[in-house]
Amino acid sequence: MWLFTVTVVVGAVPTQIGLLTKLVEIQIRDNNLDGAIPSELGDCIDITKLKLYRNCFAGTIPSELGKMTNAVEISLHQNSLDGMYHHAALLWAYYCGI
Repeated sequence: MWLFTVTVVVGAVPTQIGLLTKLVEIQIRDNNLDGAIPSELGDCIDITKLKLYRNCFAGTIPSELGKMTNAVEISLHQNSLDGMYHHAALLWAYYCGI
């Protein structure tokens, strides 16, 4: 089991993050990350919590995040994202711009 928490980060999330398939939780919140959320993040299928809120992400929420079937929390708010995250196991969707 791997937990990845980062603070004080700027720039874009590299697409290679999808190679970290054993991650169970990613917290890269309250930073200055920008660009799009990489669709490769959906390859981290063991993720239970994905917290990317309060950054500078822009673009559309990747549909590949739907492959994270173990996810119980996906927090993408306070970015400049379009769309919403859908997952049958979750009882809510996080709308962007809230």
